[in-house]
Amino acid sequence: MHWNIAFVPEDVPAGQLPRDSKKDPKTGKHLLDLETTENFVQVWKEMEKLVDEGLVKNIGISNFSIRRTKELLKSCRIKPVVNQVELSFTYPQPELVKWLKSQDILPQAYSPLGSTGASQASLTVVDKIAKKHNVQGANVLISWQVARGCNPLPKSVTPARIENNLKLVDLDQQEIDELEKGALAQHPKKVCDQSDLVVPAYDIFEANHPTNNDKVQATLP
Repeated sequence: MHWNIAFVPEDVPAGQLPRDSKKDPKTGKHLLDLETTENFVQVWKEMEKLVDEGLVKNIGISNFSIRRTKELLKSCRIKPVVNQVELSFTYPQPELVKWLKSQDILPQAYSPLGSTGASQASLTVVDKIAKKHNVQGANVLISWQVARGCNPLPKSVTPARIENNLKLVDLDQQEIDELEKGALAQHPKKVCDQSDLVVPAYDIFEANHPTNNDKVQATLP
């Protein structure tokens, strides 16, 4: 289950599947199907049928906060294997990572290197460790995600960079601690957020909610 929001599908002739969503005529943004968005457990039950029918081996979620994952776990028959979320040096989400691991759900990191202009690989602690191991900053950042128990998904269209991203660095505990400290010292910077790209606007990650944010939810049963 990718984004934990649903769009209103476009109108298509009978017998055809919609390929796009309806757009708000004033803003051009996707129209949010709020009922389905809030009823994601029912969507998950349909995905469980895919496992029952042998069409897939495992199913997972993406961009789910701790609160929404808790809600899913209360009702699901088949537990998600993975939660694919944005995890990077400037958006480490330590509470979410720790909680997912406690539930035996793999944190899968998309955008582990940030995006163009993020300049994460040039940060001081990353640069220092990269020079020590004679590798690029990207190798350090990817290796750090592996060391913290995450499955990084670096993206590139350049063959040389794809090959280089496969080279892991054997970080020692001191280096891991330095990277953790450096990551937590950064002001959290998210690359991918569609909360304002739908109508009505919808707080996908609940990061600013007083009780539903991950820092609070990680302390609750």
